[in-house]
Amino acid sequence: MSAPKRRAERSRATSGPRGNPTGGAPRRVGSRLAGGGPAATASIVALVLLTVVALAMLPRAVSASQRAAKQGASVASSTATRELVCPGHGPVAHVVATTGLDGSSAGVRTGGSRTVLGPGQSREVSKSGIGAVVLRTTSTGVLASQVSDTSADLAPCLEPRTSWWFTGAGAGKGPAPHSSRIILVNSRPGVAIVNLDVFGPRGRVEAPEARGISVASGAEVVVDLARVAPAKGDLAVQVSTTRGLVVAAMSEDLVDPSGTTTSVWLPASAAPATSNTILGLPGFAAGDRAEENLALVVANPGDREAVVRVSVTNANGSFAPDGLAAVRVPAGSTRTVDATSAMGADGLGLLLSSQGPVAASLRVTTPTALVGVPSGTAYPGAAGLVLDPTVTAQLALLAPRDPALAEVTVVGTDGKVLFERRVRLSKGAVSVLDLPAKPGTVVVSATGEVVATVLTKRGASAGLSGLVRPNPARAAITVRPH
Repeated sequence: MSAPKRRAERSRATSGPRGNPTGGAPRRVGSRLAGGGPAATASIVALVLLTVVALAMLPRAVSASQRAAKQGASVASSTATRELVCPGHGPVAHVVATTGLDGSSAGVRTGGSRTVLGPGQSREVSKSGIGAVVLRTTSTGVLASQVSDTSADLAPCLEPRTSWWFTGAGAGKGPAPHSSRIILVNSRPGVAIVNLDVFGPRGRVEAPEARGISVASGAEVVVDLARVAPAKGDLAVQVSTTRGLVVAAMSEDLVDPSGTTTSVWLPASAAPATSNTILGLPGFAAGDRAEENLALVVANPGDREAVVRVSVTNANGSFAPDGLAAVRVPAGSTRTVDATSAMGADGLGLLLSSQGPVAASLRVTTPTALVGVPSGTAYPGAAGLVLDPTVTAQLALLAPRDPALAEVTVVGTDGKVLFERRVRLSKGAVSVLDLPAKPGTVVVSATGEVVATVLTKRGASAGLSGLVRPNPARAAITVRPH
């Protein structure tokens, strides 16, 4: 079940070199001039003069283009290609891709190889490795996940963007130290410049080395928080770019009672907001909750104290728990509270509301597992997740604001439908579905805003991931040249 503990400061992404655009030989356009005589001669002279004038202007045009590049003119990447990035330096995993979101056929490139996926099929497209994997496709229906070789942990491969949030990180100090790594991957042309803003129980953490991090095109950088931002307690980290786009991930090592070290992913949280939904807890099965410790971590990046109202949600609705009705978080700080007793035996999530925007997550620890349950994003439409067919999986659904309708479809790795269900969701009540054995992909199509998460289990290990949906518009975002 364990994977060796790894530390690395910088490494190259495992995606293959970018292909250079190629073209065929220039077209030869020729014509015969009919007749001889003065008219033909005059035409030839005019053509020669036009050519000389054009050639005289060419160096000036080239120089102008070069000046624009030196001044940092934007260069657009191809709008026809989506990139899905699967960061490295987490659990040892292989990458599985699917076309299950729209059921069409599609091609997927990883490095120098190309895989064709039939309608709804899911298939391994990359073997296990320490570095990042980048998938490129022209299909908006392709999804991909990193599937652990030894545990129930999985993580979706995501599209690059400018901002990421992680709550519940650690920097290796305190009575119960834990240390997190931030992995930054730049799959796009041009250098990306990244800043890490770190917030802790005592306010913003001074971390000069976490500012202005340069991530070259095709590179992967691993930042050890214990080295660049040593601090006590639970932290929140905002990853933001001042240039370019990146995919960011966070991993941490868990040491079980036997001394075995296992690396796990701790998913990104939704951006700070006045409403947060934390959905899906590992204690779905009876008796599991007894050994769990549930720590709610709330980050307030604002300049005023945030008073956060907390409700517990279960299958019947939501309620204010005794002793955890409100959490006060100082400006620019984090606050961690024990939510174990408030959650009780049947709590399945938390609903947070505040006047100012906050970010939040729930850290669940047992003697043999560490699971991060981040604040999720509610949205209408279709979202999906590629699953490991060898694990047990459950789907949790919640409509946090208004009643909604969710259509759930599970297909096998061969694209055949295994499960279909239409679920009517009451506001604030959680619906939990047991997914069929050997699932390939789960897709939720929602009418109304719905948060959906999948819990996976294998033996004593557990993992949790929110469903994702493509954002092909990001492929058109311009990037600056080298």
